[in-house]
Amino acid sequence: MKYQLVSIAIVFSVFLVSCGGPVNYDNLASSEVSLPRGANPDGIERKSSSQLGAGDLIQLTYPGAPEYDQKQKIRLNNRVSLPLVGDVVAGGKEVKLFQQELTKRYAKHLQNPNVVVTLESTAAAVYVSGYVEKPQKIALDRPMTALEAIMESGGFNKFGSPKRVSVVRKENGTYRKYNLNLDAALQGTAKPFQLHSNDMVYVR
Repeated sequence: MKYQLVSIAIVFSVFLVSCGGPVNYDNLASSEVSLPRGANPDGIERKSSSQLGAGDLIQLTYPGAPEYDQKQKIRLNNRVSLPLVGDVVAGGKEVKLFQQELTKRYAKHLQNPNVVVTLESTAAAVYVSGYVEKPQKIALDRPMTALEAIMESGGFNKFGSPKRVSVVRKENGTYRKYNLNLDAALQGTAKPFQLHSNDMVYVR
C-alpha cells in the first residue's frame, strides 16, 4: 500500500508539470522553468503594450471599400481572417506596421488599398501578487514599470519589501525570473524595469 501511494504521488506530480501547473516562484532561482507547448504555434509573444496580441479586438476600416469594414478579435494563433487576402498574422506587430502591411497586401485587390487599423480593446495584462495591498490583474493598455504596477495595486503592505520583488516572464518557451530591488527606484535613482504582457510581479 505504501509503495502504491508513492507511485500515485509521482504520477500526479508528473501530471501537474505536463499540464503547466502552478509555478513556484522560489524554485525559479536558476532563472528558467520549461513550459508546455501552448496555443501559439507561430511562437509570437507580445513584448510591449504597443504591440497587438491574441485576444485584442481591432477595428478595420476600408476607405475605398466600406462594405469590408469590420471588427475582429485576434485569434490564439495571432491571426485574423480578412476579405480577399485571407489569414494574416497580426499578433506581435505594431498597429502602424500592421496597417502598412495590409495596405500593401490590398494593392492588387482594391483601387484604394488603404486600411485603417484601430485597437478597440486589448487583452494584454500583467499580474501582481504577494505582499501588496490589492493583488490583481492589470490591463497593460500603456507602458508600465514594475514599480507602477505595484503602486497601482495599492503599494507594498506591511509584510512586503521593495528589496524582494520578482518578475516572472515567459521568454522563448520558458519562465524566466528577474529579481528586483526597488529601493533605488523609490528614491528615483534606478532605471525603470518595463513590464511585458503577461508578466507576473511577485512581492515577498
